Amino acid sequence: ALAGSDAWAITAGAGMGVDSGLPSFRGTTGLWKDKSLAMTYEDMSDDKWFFEDPAFAWGINYTQLEMYRHTEPHAGFQTLLRWTQSLGKPWYVFTSNIDCQFEKAGFEHRRVVTCHGDLHHLQCVDKACKAENKVDNVWPADCIPSGLKDLVDPASLRFTDEAVLEEPYFRCPRCGGLARPNVWFCKDRKRLVVIECGGGMDIPTVRCEGEDAVEEAGEGSLLVRMNP
Repeated sequence: ALAGSDAWAITAGAGMGVDSGLPSFRGTTGLWKDKSLAMTYEDMSDDKWFFEDPAFAWGINYTQLEMYRHTEPHAGFQTLLRWTQSLGKPWYVFTSNIDCQFEKAGFEHRRVVTCHGDLHHLQCVDKACKAENKVDNVWPADCIPSGLKDLVDPASLRFTDEAVLEEPYFRCPRCGGLARPNVWFCKDRKRLVVIECGGGMDIPTVRCEGEDAVEEAGEGSLLVRMNP
């Protein structure tokens, strides 16, 4: 099938990282299953913690960042990479993973679409803080050093001393406010209204697009159909 194709794509979810030793976010190998946290991953995946409890917010995300930094991609990544090189056909990767395992395995960054962002880049928590060039709104998380793991309580996943968050590597280089990972959190969904005009049933592409957009948007989102 690949040999006869005009182009091909790789799509990957959290299960792709399990053979590398990465836990999934849910299920029997869930990232939080051994922690003393009385909340779901969805509850933790909320940017409100950067305002209400930054030691908790960064404790969680630093734990993940260090895990991703020190995990080598499994052999399956190399198999896929060889196919991209040998087939001679256009390709791209679409992944919801925020671990940058594809890039670490040698895939070109420009060919990897990370629909949820990635943990290896940062942004300001203040949405009003904008750079003159929008490219500069995001910067690499390489500035955050490894070796801070001992400052994170392994059970509660909180930094035990909030003073570390005053270090420049946890701050926005423009305004000095707190930085956060450049990722989509579960609570980042916005309220959306879709006005559909004349979407037919014979070729339902427009109808499906609107339905999917509203389903994935925040609470109170609405699809309005206006058909003749």
